[in-house]
Amino acid sequence: MAENEEEALPTPGTEDVDLIKEKLRDTQTPGFMAEFDPDEAEEAGAFEEDALSVEDAKESTVDLGEVPHG
Repeated sequence: MAENEEEALPTPGTEDVDLIKEKLRDTQTPGFMAEFDPDEAEEAGAFEEDALSVEDAKESTVDLGEVPHG
């Protein structure tokens, strides 16, 4: 695992940090299906919200006007 990936892991002090780190390393093994319970997944950052807000989505649209037919 690269050093920058190690920095993204949960901060020391959480009870299950070693188990979560081990499971995250296991995910790098082709064909291995590591299982996370919901708390472990959240601690590992699986549920980080990064979706656009409705306002940002509206601002990102392009108004092309009328499309000629024919």
